[in-house]
Amino acid sequence: MISRELEERRREGSAETEVEPSPSFMVLRHHTDFVATIAYSPDGSQVAIGSNDKTITIWGAKTGTLLRTLKGHHSNCVKALAFSPDGTHIVSGSYDKSAIIWDFEQGVLSRRLNKHTYSITSVAFSPDGMFVASGSNDCKICIWDASTGYYMKTLEGHTDCVRAVTFSPDGTQIASGSNDETVAIWDVISGELIGTLADVHTDCVTSVAFTPDGATIASGSDDKTIAIWDSQTETLLRILEGHSDQITSIAFSPDGARIASSSNDGNTLIFDVESGIIIRKLKGGTSSARAVAFSPDGAQLASGTYDNTVTLWDIPFFWVG
Repeated sequence: MISRELEERRREGSAETEVEPSPSFMVLRHHTDFVATIAYSPDGSQVAIGSNDKTITIWGAKTGTLLRTLKGHHSNCVKALAFSPDGTHIVSGSYDKSAIIWDFEQGVLSRRLNKHTYSITSVAFSPDGMFVASGSNDCKICIWDASTGYYMKTLEGHTDCVRAVTFSPDGTQIASGSNDETVAIWDVISGELIGTLADVHTDCVTSVAFTPDGATIASGSDDKTIAIWDSQTETLLRILEGHSDQITSIAFSPDGARIASSSNDGNTLIFDVESGIIIRKLKGGTSSARAVAFSPDGAQLASGTYDNTVTLWDIPFFWVG
């Protein structure tokens, strides 16, 4: 449902409306270097943060309490995080070229995944929890057996660094974004390249996301735009604009109607996907925004910044119409 506020803006013909930020719910401060990635646990009770300080912190999403720190195994920036669908494990990808699957309940290393020859930039669990995908600056995507850590196959086709990987909601496909300015679509089982979204972005594709129904793919880019694509026809539906610097991360709301983006311009924007209108402009921290994530229930938005902090925004009040 489109909110009354959004409908009023549409009638006024506004493509971009400045809105006062909503009050932040809480600010998480612990890391000693910039925040690179954020992930919510599947039940939404906890938030995991990866940082350039080589550690992962786990927080209570409702309380803002630091619960534990995972450290001592990565020797460089923790650039990517993803929870298993059942919440029992978390995978981290690092600039040290390795990915680690952690036993989340125990907070200990379970399996280390070594195959990439350059920094790992993105990781993802398949929806059934059977596979892990990792994207790297070596231009490749590796697929792993999540239960054993066994290396299964490599997806090759990008001509520059892979910056983002994500599984489709049904688990049959992987979408990847690259510095070659394209989004590639892969068949998970065969490993074949089955589609390419190209000729839209004019700079590196830094982030990709599927809507929960799998019908739409979004790609965020260093060209400051977000492209919205039909995943079946591979056609461009619209371009979302509003950032004045490179986009670092994107995330769909659980209902797929909104998309949040973080940028080096220091802002986190929330767009209505259908209209392209900016619903909220949020500024957490004092420097560039590096990561963004919605809680599974859509009630909270986390944004991480270069000043080492994460802001949790309480958003339900502008979510209803």
